Amino acid sequence: MLKTVAPATASGTLTYVGTWNALTNNPTLTSGVGVTNNYYVVSTAGNTNLDGITSWSVGDWAIFNGTVWERVGASQASSFANIAVTSLTGYMYANGANLVTASTTIPVANVTGAVPNTVNVIAGAGLTGGGALTGNVTISVNTSPVTAGTYGSAQNVAQVTVNALGIVTSVTNVAISIANSAVSGLGSMSYQNANAVIITGGTENNVTYSNVTITSGNANFTTVNVAFGGSSSNIGSLSVGGFQNITADTGIIATFTGNSTTYSYTSLQNKNSSATAYGSYSLYNDTGTAYGDIGITSSTYSYSAAGYPNNAFSGPSNLFVQAGSTDLAIGTFSANAVHIIANGNVSITDGITVTSNNRVAIQFEIATKNNAYTLTTLDHTILANANTTPFTLTLPSAATSGSGRAYTIKKIDATANTVTISTTSAQTIDGASSYTINTAYSGVNLQSDGSNWWIIANLNGRNGTAGTF
Repeated sequence: MLKTVAPATASGTLTYVGTWNALTNNPTLTSGVGVTNNYYVVSTAGNTNLDGITSWSVGDWAIFNGTVWERVGASQASSFANIAVTSLTGYMYANGANLVTASTTIPVANVTGAVPNTVNVIAGAGLTGGGALTGNVTISVNTSPVTAGTYGSAQNVAQVTVNALGIVTSVTNVAISIANSAVSGLGSMSYQNANAVIITGGTENNVTYSNVTITSGNANFTTVNVAFGGSSSNIGSLSVGGFQNITADTGIIATFTGNSTTYSYTSLQNKNSSATAYGSYSLYNDTGTAYGDIGITSSTYSYSAAGYPNNAFSGPSNLFVQAGSTDLAIGTFSANAVHIIANGNVSITDGITVTSNNRVAIQFEIATKNNAYTLTTLDHTILANANTTPFTLTLPSAATSGSGRAYTIKKIDATANTVTISTTSAQTIDGASSYTINTAYSGVNLQSDGSNWWIIANLNGRNGTAGTF
């Protein structure tokens, strides 16, 4: 029953202005704003804040006393749509005369309609234990009886047994063994053991290997053809064995298949670029005391860096043939000539030819000079043309050139201009510091003994006169 008690702060006649929805604040009421003694009756409960009042029940009055809004309850007890509770830990529940009780547990006696001790945990497949939740309940899992560890190896495979519940009941190591009859599609294995495997091809007698590495042991081949295929121009085919009249114990027969060219070759590359690096094919006799090399030096090779004097082996990227501790023989087995040529890319005469009856023909270098020039180890015959002006030809060092180095120098003009031959490093020509050719068409033969130069012959010109000192 509505209790109509005017607030203590209100005086005069109260004026009813209508109903108010406290949930949506309709019509809109504002704290501290209103007409004195006007009041609304709450039609819908809510929590709109009017001057600090946030709980409004149906039937409550909201009266403005001239300063703030006040609430007049519809009965001794109030109903609430929502309750905000702060500073509590645990659960909240109604507890007798107390409005709200906070606790970490809720006694079953305080839960209306609850039937105590009716919640149970039932053990199922793979589980044991369970029971009513009157206290702590233990549930046990049926675990696998298998011993923890690592199973399987390069020689064994792990054999696993699983029961209907999905539990592993046993694991054992089983040695890997595949019967020949169980292998299909990849050919047949005649026999197999730890040390030897023989593989015979299938229908087409072909066996394909991928990523195979032989690290040790013996590989024996009998009439084997090894074919290499690919897009690289360095790929060819290789046959191991004899061919036609070749009677060698080991034969290598190559047929180039990399591109449209028809030549074939075997290549060896040394990837080290140090000053003492080279790549070579080396051959040894039965005792290992005599050997020979066919090879090429690195791009930065320096023979002196290895502690040896500079010579024809010294240069970088030089191809060499050498006998390390025995005589080097180059020749033919029958009546055929030996040809030595330095520029086989053009049509020129052999530099040295050893005929079939062992006669030697040598082509010497010849060049014409008409001004000052220093001879090199590549020179041999110099035709000096002093028709325009006298000039000097300088001999290289007798020590650097080496003992036996010889030159022929001839004046080929008819003028009185002289051609002077001089030395280096205070060396001499027959004891003198220089030699002068002042007669037309005359000349001189000179040769080094490793220290100085010597006149081997004076060459008379067509007038019968030789050069003079």
